[in-house]
Amino acid sequence: MAFHGTRLTLLVYLSKFKKIFVSYIVITANCLIFLFHIFV
Repeated sequence: MAFHGTRLTLLVYLSKFKKIFVSYIVITANCLIFLFHIFV
């Protein structure tokens, strides 16, 4: 039971981390495109 609980919290943390990671990639991509348009 405890093992199942830790697995569940691990999955929750992974999903949260994935959301943060995806948003970070999107923000970085937008910044790069923005800078690219400025320099070109």
